[in-house]
Amino acid sequence: MKKIFIFASCLFVFGSLHAENKRTIVDIDRELKQSKSTGATVALLESLSETTPRTVDDVSALGRLLDNYPAQGQKALSRINDPKLAGAVQVECVRQIEAVVAYKSKSLETLSYPQRVKRQSVLQNLSALMNTLGGLKNKDSVPFLKKYLTAEYDGEVSYSASKAIGMIMPDDPMVFQELWSNSSVKNISYSAYGKSVLREAAEKIQVPNISKKEKEKILAKAKLALLGGRSGEEKELVKSILLTHPDAALREEVSVAMVHAVINNPEQSDKEFVIQWAKKENSLALYEAVNVMDLLWDSKFLPVLFDMLSNQSYWVPRSKIAGLLGRRQIQESLPYLEKCILHDSDSVVRGECQVAYYKITGVVPPLFNPIDAKAFEEDLATSYTNEYYRNRPDSDPDKKYHVLKIDALNIYRRNQKLEEK
Repeated sequence: MKKIFIFASCLFVFGSLHAENKRTIVDIDRELKQSKSTGATVALLESLSETTPRTVDDVSALGRLLDNYPAQGQKALSRINDPKLAGAVQVECVRQIEAVVAYKSKSLETLSYPQRVKRQSVLQNLSALMNTLGGLKNKDSVPFLKKYLTAEYDGEVSYSASKAIGMIMPDDPMVFQELWSNSSVKNISYSAYGKSVLREAAEKIQVPNISKKEKEKILAKAKLALLGGRSGEEKELVKSILLTHPDAALREEVSVAMVHAVINNPEQSDKEFVIQWAKKENSLALYEAVNVMDLLWDSKFLPVLFDMLSNQSYWVPRSKIAGLLGRRQIQESLPYLEKCILHDSDSVVRGECQVAYYKITGVVPPLFNPIDAKAFEEDLATSYTNEYYRNRPDSDPDKKYHVLKIDALNIYRRNQKLEEK
C-alpha cells in the first residue's frame, strides 16, 4: 500500500512539473492579474523570463506585460524563434512606437522621475522588439520597418528599424544604398553593412576639394566607430584604411572599429599589423593602437611602446602607455619610466609614469621634475589634503602610495641639498 502511495505521489509531482513546463505567456499574464502575494508574483516573473512565446496570443500578452515588467518581458522576447510570429511582434512594435512618439513631443526636463523611468522602459522595449523582429529574419517585415525611416520617426525609432533591417538583410549593397541615400533621416544604423559603409566613407572623403564641414557630415552619418569587424573582409578594409588612407579624421574613427574587430574576430596576424600601424600612425588614432596591443598582448610590442613613450608628439597616448606598462608589471620599462618622470613635457604623463613605476616595484622613486616637486609640496600644505589622508585607513592603497611619495620627496630634497654643497 505504501509503495502505491509513493508511486501516486511521484505521478502527482511529475505531473505538476510537466504542467509548469507547459505554462504559456497567456497563463502567466492571467495568473499575475490574480496574484495576491509578493512571493507568487516574484515566482511568476521569474517564470516569465524563462518562457518562450509560441503563439500570436502569447506575443500579444507579452506586449501587455512589457509595460509593467520590462526586464522580464524583454528576456521572454529574446526567446522568440518562430519567423511566423513576426506579424504579431510588429503589432507590439506599433504600440511601443506610439508611446515613443508621445514622449518625443515632451521635453525631458518637464518629465517627473517616474515618467523618465517609464520613457526609458518604452525605449528599451522598442529596441528589444525591433531586435526580436530582426532576429526572426522574416523578409516580409522589411516593408513594415521601412515605414519608420522617415523624418517623423527620426531618432530611436528609425535607428532601431534600420538595425533590424540589417539583421534581416545583412551585407546587401542595394539595401545599404537605399539607407545611405535617405537624406531625411540622420539616425540610421549601418552596422550590418560594414564593408559598404567603409568603402563609401573612404571614397567620399577623398573627393578633390571636399570641405571640412562635408567630411564631418560624412563621418557623423557613417558612424564608423560602431562597426564590429566581424567578417574577414570588413576587418581587412579596416586595416587597409588605417595603413593607407590619407585622412586622419577617418583613421581616428576607424581605429575604434579595429578595437572591436580584435575583440570579435582575433587573429595571430593582428599582432604584426598593430606594430606596423603604431610605427606609421601620426594622429590621434594612435590611442586605439595601444588598446589593441593591450588586447593582443605580446612582449614583441615593448620596443614600440618604449619608443612611443619617448615621443613628445601630442597624439601619442603616453599616459595610457604608462598605465599599460604598470598594469602588466613590465620590469624592462623602468629606465623609460624614470626618464619620463624627469623629462616628459606633460605633468599628467609624468605622474602616470611615477604610478606605473610604483606598481611594478612597490617603490616610489625619489625622482621628481622640479615643477612636480613644487606642486606636491604646495598640495601637502593644504588642510584639505592632510585631512583627507588622515581619515583614510592605513590599509588604503591611495594612502600607502601617498606616504611613500612623501618619503620619496624628502629623499629628493635631501639629495638636492647634498648636490648643492
